[in-house]
Amino acid sequence: EGLFLEDLKKDTLLYAGELKINIALFDLLYKRINILSFSLENVNLNLNRSTSDSLFNFNFLITAFSDTSNQSKVDTTSEPAWTFSIGQVNMSDIRFHYNDAYGGMNLSTTLKNLKLHVDGIDLEKSIFLVDELLVESLDVQVQIMESSQPAKSNSTGILPLISANYVQIVNSTLDYGHSTNNQTIKADINQFELKKGAVDLQKQLVSLDQLSLLKSELQFNTSDQKSSPDTIAPLPDASEKGDWKITANSINLDNNSLAYHKGDKTATTNAFDADHLDYQHVTLVAKDVAYSSDTILASIKKFSAVDEDQFSIVQFETDFSMDQHSITADQLKLKTTNTSIDADLAIQYTSLNSLK
Repeated sequence: EGLFLEDLKKDTLLYAGELKINIALFDLLYKRINILSFSLENVNLNLNRSTSDSLFNFNFLITAFSDTSNQSKVDTTSEPAWTFSIGQVNMSDIRFHYNDAYGGMNLSTTLKNLKLHVDGIDLEKSIFLVDELLVESLDVQVQIMESSQPAKSNSTGILPLISANYVQIVNSTLDYGHSTNNQTIKADINQFELKKGAVDLQKQLVSLDQLSLLKSELQFNTSDQKSSPDTIAPLPDASEKGDWKITANSINLDNNSLAYHKGDKTATTNAFDADHLDYQHVTLVAKDVAYSSDTILASIKKFSAVDEDQFSIVQFETDFSMDQHSITADQLKLKTTNTSIDADLAIQYTSLNSLK
């Protein structure tokens, strides 16, 4: 209780009101770090480094506890590696500030409550299995800036696989800005729920059973100018292939606001502008959604929205499919304020480029 640390500038490095760790001590004899429960309350953590210094403000702690004596190398190839596991995690009243001027990132986070139950962790294979994650009142502000550190080569390690049986996020916000790419993302999450989801970054697979978003606001802004290649960090090798496969059994959006803006908006009304999309009261019920580089499938059971010019899509239903040679919209029902369509549509083409 009451842990307090200052950095060398006498600024607060860490304050922790209460920290509780329940660890299985007997497992340490078998090189197993088994944390049964972890609880953290009333925490203020501040990490920073300047543009001219690659060391963080906590580096003095590493230096103080490091062993500078000459040590003989130990052959660990014949010994089993340490394993790590954690069960229940509870956090409340957390404040985290990360000001990395050298690396070009500024992060500020406040959190009211977090409850996490982990099914399993395999650090060697980068596998993280979550049973339940509950987040309440998480506010995140992220600013990406020009970095002073040398560019790093692409990592050759295994990209993680993350799965979760249930995730709920309520009353949370995200404010992300990328100053070099002139991009911003803002999200005001009233309620988000995910059931049985998994992301495999190595195999580029995303699978979801149920996803829902209620009374939330999402906005993405980007510049219409092309970014310099020097300002964009290279993606991992797996992502460069662009062969992601995404499946979702059920997607439910209820009364959300979605906006996308590219560049400055010109003064136009009652005209569709693909660079500026702003829709209110977005409601969607979609089943059997699938996306890959050559196929898109979705059964749209319900969709409605209102744009900024008060143009309303009252009803939209269809069984949609798209591949490299065709687009079909079976049992299409589209209704706006002044228009109604009830039909089966099909388009055949030699390639997607032929439609341009």
